[in-house]
Amino acid sequence: MNEIERIKYVYQKRKVAGKGKDWIPFNKACFYSWSQRDCAVVEALKKNGFSELGSMKILDVGWGKYCVIL
Repeated sequence: MNEIERIKYVYQKRKVAGKGKDWIPFNKACFYSWSQRDCAVVEALKKNGFSELGSMKILDVGWGKYCVIL
C-alpha cells in the first residue's frame, strides 16, 4: 500500500466510524477549540520574540492549523 492509498484508507475508516464529522467550523465547540489553540500559539510566539512573521519563511504543516518557523 503506498502513502496515498494509506491516507485514503484511514479517511474512509474514519468516515465509516462516524469520526471527524464534528470537526467542522460551524460546530461551536470545534470553533472554540481552534480559536483557543490559535490564541495559545500566538501568545507563545510573542513570548519567544516572534512578533513579526512577515520576513520569515513559514512551513505550514498539516491542515493549516499549525506552523513551524524555519
